[in-house]
Amino acid sequence: MYFYLVISILCSALTFVAFKLFAKYKINTFNAIVVNYIVAASLAAMISKGKVFSDFIHSEWQWLSILLGFIFIGLFNVMAKSSQEAGVAVTGVANKMSFIGPIIFGVFILHENFSGLQSFGVLLAIVAVFLTSFAKQDKEGEKKMLLPIILFFGGVALDTLLSVAQSGIFGTIDTLSFTGSIFGMAALIGSIILIFLSLKTKKLPAKKDLLAGILLGIPNFLSIYFFLHSLDFKELDSSQIFPAFNLSVILLNTLVGLLLFKEKLQLFNYIGIILAVVSIFLIVFIQS
Repeated sequence: MYFYLVISILCSALTFVAFKLFAKYKINTFNAIVVNYIVAASLAAMISKGKVFSDFIHSEWQWLSILLGFIFIGLFNVMAKSSQEAGVAVTGVANKMSFIGPIIFGVFILHENFSGLQSFGVLLAIVAVFLTSFAKQDKEGEKKMLLPIILFFGGVALDTLLSVAQSGIFGTIDTLSFTGSIFGMAALIGSIILIFLSLKTKKLPAKKDLLAGILLGIPNFLSIYFFLHSLDFKELDSSQIFPAFNLSVILLNTLVGLLLFKEKLQLFNYIGIILAVVSIFLIVFIQS
């Protein structure tokens, strides 16, 4: 399980870095994201030898993968914009504190044990998101603050649905088929929008957009695939795996933002990051 988590953490952090670099090299983010999902879906189809398609057609979770496909492509665009405008460190916290959703699902639906201190950790997590997202109160600052908050609430919905999928409510789900189906739906939705935009503007995606999408698609696929694999193991509850994974990504992204991209954070942002770390430790390590 831990091997899968480590690979997933590294690949997840890479996606945030990629979005930051897109702005630097003037990559069309939407074009790259659509190509990324085509690549990710193709990898799943190749590895499964086409089993993804048959499993999707005969599955009980068909509607769930379609819904997740819409959420994936929408949130990925918000994540990209937030990484470029609010910064990698802030976006990483907003995106990865979304583990609150699976915790609520695990406690109230799956009846996983949860203590008072762990509940306090959840409240701290919500405060941490708003403090980390805090920006100077002008028009530009308000826009930067709004993006991470939208990302947070969208991520809560996404992580909750992923937790539902892995809970067994829809029966046994093959991780590769489920992952591939989500990427396939995101690729289909994105391709339709991209074709419409290309016809409207009479411009095809640039070669650098295609290359960026390919380079993004590989770690993106590996991140989701290996993370879902880690949920198949029972060493930890899902309400602990999500925070442990997200804490690692938050810390890694914060270091990358500060050291590699020289991002400047305000005092509120630093306090928010510290509270995020504290909240996750309370949730993961305090036993009920």
